[in-house]
Amino acid sequence: MSDGDCLRKRTNRTFAAWFAAAVFAVAPGGVALAQISPGKLSAAHAEFEGIKNCTRCHELREEVQPGNCLSCHTAVGARIDRDEGYHATGEVREKNCAECHSEHHGRDYDLIYWPDGRDAFEHALAGWRLTGAHARLDCRTCHKPGFQVDGAFAGDETVDRKRTYLGLDRRCLTCHADEHLAQLTDNCADCHNSSAWSPAPGFDHDADSDYPLTGKHAELLCDKCHEPVAAPAPADPDLLVFAGSPVSYTRYSDIAHGSCDACHRDPHAGRFEKACAECHTTAGFREVETAGFDHERTDYPLRGLHQPVACAKCHTSGVMTEPLAHNRCRDCHADEHRGQFAERADGGACDACHGVQRPFARHTYTAADHRNSDYPLTGSHRAVPCARCHEPVETEGREQYARFRFDDTRCRACHEDVHRGQLDVWIEKSGCDYCHSTDSWHRTNFDHSLARFALEGKHREIECLRCHFVETDEGGRELWMKPLERTCAGCHDDVHAGQFLAAGARETACERCHTAEGWQRLVFNHDRDTEFALAGGHENVACGECHRRVVVNGVETVQYAGVPRACSACHGSRRTGN
Repeated sequence: MSDGDCLRKRTNRTFAAWFAAAVFAVAPGGVALAQISPGKLSAAHAEFEGIKNCTRCHELREEVQPGNCLSCHTAVGARIDRDEGYHATGEVREKNCAECHSEHHGRDYDLIYWPDGRDAFEHALAGWRLTGAHARLDCRTCHKPGFQVDGAFAGDETVDRKRTYLGLDRRCLTCHADEHLAQLTDNCADCHNSSAWSPAPGFDHDADSDYPLTGKHAELLCDKCHEPVAAPAPADPDLLVFAGSPVSYTRYSDIAHGSCDACHRDPHAGRFEKACAECHTTAGFREVETAGFDHERTDYPLRGLHQPVACAKCHTSGVMTEPLAHNRCRDCHADEHRGQFAERADGGACDACHGVQRPFARHTYTAADHRNSDYPLTGSHRAVPCARCHEPVETEGREQYARFRFDDTRCRACHEDVHRGQLDVWIEKSGCDYCHSTDSWHRTNFDHSLARFALEGKHREIECLRCHFVETDEGGRELWMKPLERTCAGCHDDVHAGQFLAAGARETACERCHTAEGWQRLVFNHDRDTEFALAGGHENVACGECHRRVVVNGVETVQYAGVPRACSACHGSRRTGN
C-alpha cells in the first residue's frame, strides 16, 4: 500500500475519534478549531470550514458517509441510481467516497486520488473502452465543456465543468463534426472505427449502397466519383471536430449513376444509338461484348491476338463501317525485317514464321527450319538464343531491326580471335575448326605432334593454358601460342639450384635424370652417373642420410654436388688403445 493510501485511510478512520474526544474534553467556551480539525479543507469545500459544518459530511464517531456526499453531488448519485459510469461499478460502489476523495489536506489539494496516476486509469471501468486513436489522446482532449451534454448536471451546482470528467455522451457526433453533413447515418461506427478515419472498414459499397461496384469500377479511388464540394458554414460553431469544421465535404448522395454517360464521355460522338452496356462491360471499355457486335459477320473474322485489340487500333477514323485493307499483314503492320526476306519464294510473307495466335516475337520458325537454311546450327550453336546472333542493327534513321542476312558466316565474323593472329596459318588453311568444333570451344582436336614439341608422359595431362599463356601488365593472363620455350628450364624451376649445371651451359639438362613420365621416375644410376659407386652397406642407406638439405646459392635444396667421399666425412675417426 502506498503512503498516499495509508494517509487517506488513517485520516478517514480516525477523524471521528478525534472529533468526539475534542468535543467532550474541551470545556465550553474554550473550544479551538485547531484542536478538532486534522487540517484545512480543499478549496472546493472551503465554505464548509468550521466546527459547525463538520456534520455536513461526518456522522458522530463515524467516517465520512457516502450519503452525505451524494446529497450535494447529485449528478454522481443519479448516475449510480441508473447504474451508469465508473461510480456504479461493483468494486467502486462498495468503497467509501473518502478513499479516493480525501479531505483536510489543505486548500491546494486535488480531491481526486489516482492510485496509479491519471494516465494509467482503466477507462473501461467508466463504461467506455479507449481503442485506436482514442487511446493516444490526452484526457482533457475529450473531457472539456464543449463536449458535455446539455442537462448532464441538472440541479447539481457542485460540478465544475472545466474539471469534471462527467457529462460526455458515447455518440460520435457529440465530439466530432459530421463530415458527411447528414448524407449518411449518424452512427459513425457503422462504417468507421477508432483506429483511423479512412479507409472505412465497415463500409461495403455492394451491400450498403444502391450501386454495386463491378469490373474496373471496383479498382477506382473513391474520389473519382465522390468528389469534394464546398461545405456550408456550420450551424453550431461550438460542435467541431478536433481540427475544426471541414471547409469541404465528400459528396455521397445525389450522384447520378443511371447511365454510363452520367460519368463517361461518349467516344463514339453519338454515332451509335445503342446503350453502352450493349457492347461494353465494366471489365474495361476495350472489353466489347460479342453479343453487341459480331465481327465474325465481317469479311475479316478476328482470330488470336487480334481479338483483344481495341477497335480504334484498326478503325482509326472512328467510322467503324469504313472499309479497311486487310489482305496482307503489311496492310496494317510495318515490315520489321526491312525486306531481308523479300527474295524468298513467298516474297517474305509474315505468316511463314509468325501467326496471330502468339505474339510477334514468338515465331514459328523451328530448329528444323534452320537446318534447312544456308547456315545449319550444330553443337553449342543450337543452345544460343536467337537474339545473340540476330541482334538489332540501326538504320540511318536510328530505327532498330533484327539482322537476318549476313555477308560473312565464318567464325571470326562473330567471335573474337583470342589467338591474336598467332594461328592465322592454320585458320587460313582450314578455319577455326582445324582445332575447335561447335560442341565446345575448350574441347580441341589439335594434334600436338604436328608442333615442334610433341606431348609425352605427364605433358599430355596438362591443360593447354598451363603452358600457353603470358602475364599482362595489368596482372592478368592472355592466351599465347608461340613461340614457347621447349627446354625443361623454360617452364620448370631448377630445384637443385644449379648443382648439375654443366660447365659453360646456361641450363641444367634435366633429361639426364628425369623423364616426362613423372618427376620421381628417375633414369639416374648412382654407380654409372657419379664417381661414388654404391657398394656393400651403402646400397641400403637412404638417400637423405648422405644428401641433406642445405642452402645453395641462396636457395634451400638437397645437396648432391660436393658431398665428401672420404669415409671419415660420414663415419668419423676412432682410435683404439692397448
